[in-house]
Amino acid sequence: AYLSQARAARLGLSLERREESLRAVASAAAIQPATELRDEAIAALALTDFVRERSWPLSEDVVTQAFDRQLLHYAIGWANGDIVVRRVSDNQVVQWLYQTNVDATGRQGAVNGLEFSPDDERLSVRYQKGGIVVWDLASARPSFRHAIEDLRHPLSRPRFSSDGRFLIGTTYLPRGGLAIF
Repeated sequence: AYLSQARAARLGLSLERREESLRAVASAAAIQPATELRDEAIAALALTDFVRERSWPLSEDVVTQAFDRQLLHYAIGWANGDIVVRRVSDNQVVQWLYQTNVDATGRQGAVNGLEFSPDDERLSVRYQKGGIVVWDLASARPSFRHAIEDLRHPLSRPRFSSDGRFLIGTTYLPRGGLAIF
């Protein structure tokens, strides 16, 4: 029964399947060691196991999030259009980016998508009404704005190129087009 339990855990979809499978193998081996158990243990050890390192509660008003590439900071976008950047190590607020600082006076709505630049010095944002803003994280000021004057439908989040020199995003002009900034 433990061997079947180990196999089921290993072949399952649980994030802790490696640990669950090895626990069942250990229980079976305590009763009677067997070659099948050794093979199952080896198969389980080959799995990547996802174990929660940290977690934080989020408000219902948080609509999106993004982590920087080094997992030092994360940003959360709020339904009111504000963005909070926090340190991963202690969850302390590093920067609060207010949508009203974009000169859109809150007209762009909720944050739809976020992405840190490759150097983690900027944050690209797509708002619900279609505007794109790139925030300079050191100064907490927008360094680029696109389509914030007009209300539009939401599009996908803008993405930085791998070197961070360009911003790629969908636009309405040309209709349903793609732009490189």
